Amino acid sequence: MTKVVTIPAQEYQRLLERDTDLEYLENNGVDNWSGYGEGESRGGEDDALIRAKVDRLATEQLTTQERQMLTLHRAFLALICEECPGATLNGFSIVPLWNGWRININGIRPDGGTMRIVVAPDVPTDADYATVVAKLIADLQTAEGGK
Repeated sequence: MTKVVTIPAQEYQRLLERDTDLEYLENNGVDNWSGYGEGESRGGEDDALIRAKVDRLATEQLTTQERQMLTLHRAFLALICEECPGATLNGFSIVPLWNGWRININGIRPDGGTMRIVVAPDVPTDADYATVVAKLIADLQTAEGGK
């Protein structure tokens, strides 16, 4: 049995636009909706910026730095999920210390708890940020080739 509900035309239009936005994101690879409903609503200008970035991602028109960060995000997410299946990546930092570089990979467990994986890349202590990122990417590509 189908139930009919009456809503104002303005509300119907808003729901229709929202559905279109969600379909657009899903068709462009968004597959982690954890916490989506808790987010703040965006304005039209924010939506345009997000769509432009998704379009660039979808068509692979990325800068070298964007491609590197995307590679690191994917690898770090895989590392977090390997450690705790179902966890999500909450971010990472690449930090220079007096005795070398450190990568802090932060995640959120399915139960809401936080987790951190710390990695010390094999780079010289005086290496610059770009060198550290390039080394991480090279190590990831080598590891993927060895699988």
